[in-house]
Amino acid sequence: MAPKKTATTKTATEKKTAAPKTTTKKKAAAPKATTATKASTTKKTATKKPAKEPKVKAVFQYQDLEFTEASCVKKAQAGFKKANKGVDLKDISIYIKPEEGKIYYVANGDINGSVDL
Repeated sequence: MAPKKTATTKTATEKKTAAPKTTTKKKAAAPKATTATKASTTKKTATKKPAKEPKVKAVFQYQDLEFTEASCVKKAQAGFKKANKGVDLKDISIYIKPEEGKIYYVANGDINGSVDL
């Protein structure tokens, strides 16, 4: 009876050693295929050029006044710097009221002011 047990043990060992070899080969082959797929996808997207957005200039006209957003931002920044010397300007929001002839601003979230349009 001893020979039958050793024969069964050998086949079980052979099956255990054979299984990891085949799974290792399959795992190694799978990443290579996905890497090649990603590389080909990257090449396709790299050749496409993003569409350039056109330059935009907005000019506002109100009665006898004519002004741009950029000029209003510059005036508000200058007004802030003049009124708050030594304070760094981190962000600014402007509110243009042409009927009053004023540009109101809120700088750094809590500093309010106004300048003439």
